[in-house]
Amino acid sequence: MLKNIKQDIKNIILLLFIVGILSLIVYVSVYENKEYSKNVKLDGKTYDYNESNYKNKDESIKLDSVIPIDDYILDLEFNEDNLLAISNYTDNNKSGINIYEINPDDESILNVKTLNDGVFTMYNLESMSPSKEILAYNTAEHEKNDKYKDLKSVLYNLKDDSYITLPYYFDLLGWVPDSSGFYGYKNGELFSYDINEEKIVKTYELKKSDYVNKILFSQDGTKLYMLNVNKNKIDIYDLKNNSVSKIDDIKFISDFDVIDDTHLLIEGTNADKKNVYIYDTEHKSKKIINGVHLDEMYLSKDKSKLVTVYYTGNNESTIDVYELGMYSENVDVYKLGSIPMIKGIPYIAISDNNKLAYSIEGNKFGESEIYTYSISSKK
Repeated sequence: MLKNIKQDIKNIILLLFIVGILSLIVYVSVYENKEYSKNVKLDGKTYDYNESNYKNKDESIKLDSVIPIDDYILDLEFNEDNLLAISNYTDNNKSGINIYEINPDDESILNVKTLNDGVFTMYNLESMSPSKEILAYNTAEHEKNDKYKDLKSVLYNLKDDSYITLPYYFDLLGWVPDSSGFYGYKNGELFSYDINEEKIVKTYELKKSDYVNKILFSQDGTKLYMLNVNKNKIDIYDLKNNSVSKIDDIKFISDFDVIDDTHLLIEGTNADKKNVYIYDTEHKSKKIINGVHLDEMYLSKDKSKLVTVYYTGNNESTIDVYELGMYSENVDVYKLGSIPMIKGIPYIAISDNNKLAYSIEGNKFGESEIYTYSISSKK
């Protein structure tokens, strides 16, 4: 009896040993060829998309350069082949703006402009003109108890270093396509400002509920689009025919962009999920782009590339790149590739010659890293 028990124990041990060996073989064979691998940053090195096993060999995104900047970058803009990187800085209780002109090819900093017109000088996102020549920012003087007075706005010409200080503070809502002016909001009124005349040329009284969040023009300049998030609508002003229409059949509109004279990209939320729609203003029809994840979206100036950013948790984000194409008055969208596992939520810039750049925090406080990529079409 005892002999049989000992033999049973030996058989069980042998069986467990065989199962263990088989499990180890299966584990190694599966994970050795697994596409996804989470990089553990032992040395603090920022995730490198091109070195990752997650990179799909068919994707059309190539890392060109990684540029360290000893400053905290808030915004990026392509100016032809060069990059403009903009930061806010604080020095001896004074704040200001640094503007870096960078050559992505050799990773060199060509020029740095520093703007500081008062104790408080602050850059606002999306306040650079389409020509990349005019920058709008705000200034104020410091008062007791951490309060500020004399809030003003400044229009700075990056080309000749001239500037105009306006005796009021405003929110810039959108530029005229040729950079000759912009629309702004101050003290309950919407206004149109002419750069050459250096003055407000038209004002529009608004109710509190009529606040405008964003203004864009159609490519031919004949239509003006105004987003009102509170009322969940986009008003369309036909400047040629002096008529007004609206888009209000998409839930919780939060952003939009112009593709061409008849098509818009609209970001809305349905059932707690953000979606991107292509809206045909001529036929008043909408089409959802399936499979798009986003918290933010960017459209290249030539309207050929859509870039989305979405937060994936654990202080990481993913960038997806799509190509837009027009076929028989329809907009076709297809995915070119992804850049996963980006630290934080990046600032994005897209050029018209298929370049993508983003900036993230560096390994040390107050530092940034700028990544530049080349994008090629699958066609």
